[in-house]
Amino acid sequence: MKVALLLFLVTGSALADLAAGQQAMKNGDYVTAFKEFLPLAKEGNAVAQLYLGFLYDEGEGVPRDYKEAAKWYRSAAEQGQADAQIYLGMKYEKGESGFSRDYQEAVKWYRLAAERGNSMAEYLLGYMYLQGFGVPQDYIEAHMWLNLAGASGDETSINARDFVAGKMTPGQIAEAQRRAKEWKPKTSR
Repeated sequence: MKVALLLFLVTGSALADLAAGQQAMKNGDYVTAFKEFLPLAKEGNAVAQLYLGFLYDEGEGVPRDYKEAAKWYRSAAEQGQADAQIYLGMKYEKGESGFSRDYQEAVKWYRLAAERGNSMAEYLLGYMYLQGFGVPQDYIEAHMWLNLAGASGDETSINARDFVAGKMTPGQIAEAQRRAKEWKPKTSR
C-alpha cells in the first residue's frame, strides 16, 4: 500500500512538474520551463528530454548548445518518443544544428516513429522513398507510407501520394495499397 501511494505521489509530482514546464513554455518563460524539465529529464522522462532538446536547440532559457540538444533529443528518441525521433530525423536530413547531413540516419529515426503509427513520420518516410534519400528510390514504398499518412486526412500527404501514383503503373499502385491495408503499427497511434 505504501509503495503504491509513493509511486502515485512521485508520478503525480512528475506530471505536475511537466505540466508546469509546458505552461511556462506556452507563456514564453523558458527559464522556468528549463528548471521544471531538467530534473524530470535527468530521471529519464522522455517528454521532458524532448523539451530540453528544443530549449538547447533554440537557445531559449539557456545558451544555444547543439551538443546538449542532440544529447536530449537522442535520449528521448531512444526511449521511443516519436516527436524526438522526428526531430532527430529532421536534423540529420537537413544537416543542421551541429548535425552532419546523413539521410540513412534520418530514415532510421523516421522509420522508428512511422512504425509506431505516427502520421508525420509516415509522411517523412514516404518522402524519403519518393526522393531516394537514404534509401533506394521506391515508389511502392513511398505510396504506401504516404497513403498511411494520408489516412489521418492530411492534405499534404494525400497530394504527395497522388503525385507518386502518377509515376506508377496500376499494378504498382495496387501493390502499394495492399501493403498499406495490411500494415499494422507496432503500437497504437
